[in-house]
Amino acid sequence: VKNIEDIHFAIVKSYLKALGKEHGLIINFSKPVLGVKRVIHK
Repeated sequence: VKNIEDIHFAIVKSYLKALGKEHGLIINFSKPVLGVKRVIHK
């Protein structure tokens, strides 16, 4: 994946909701500088 898109956040939020978790990470290993995004579901 070249860029983290809104759909990636939506997918992670649905996983968090299904698992009953509040925090998750989206990590993009295809960038020279590691792309990490924090996702919070309340």
